[in-house]
Amino acid sequence: MTIARTSYGKTIAGFTHYKWNQVNNYAVNDARRRAFLLQLDLHEKMVPISDNNLIYCHRAYGPLFGDTNCDFGIEDECDMKEKSDCNFPNMYNKEGPNKYPRNDESFRVFSGSSTRYVKYEDYEVFQVH
Repeated sequence: MTIARTSYGKTIAGFTHYKWNQVNNYAVNDARRRAFLLQLDLHEKMVPISDNNLIYCHRAYGPLFGDTNCDFGIEDECDMKEKSDCNFPNMYNKEGPNKYPRNDESFRVFSGSSTRYVKYEDYEVFQVH
């Protein structure tokens, strides 16, 4: 589980059953789609839109939810620079008919930023057993 507060005051969390592996570069694909994002300020759950790219593992990054243009990611120096990807909605979106469109307003609603990049004031990554 990863939880982070953006410098724009939004709190985002991501959960997956999959183990993040920093050694290999690969995307996790699974028909069971055992991952989701939470936009805690809106009390909304975002689910994978397909079986592909639920998380992406790479030694240069922390947890990434989605592909390399991830919906929610923790990157190096994420608390010092506005460079962590928060490219929502890319691989995750709401369930049902009222999905978020891919535009600047969706970035603002999800992360507070008007672009796909954010800086985090604080973040924590947990391993749940």
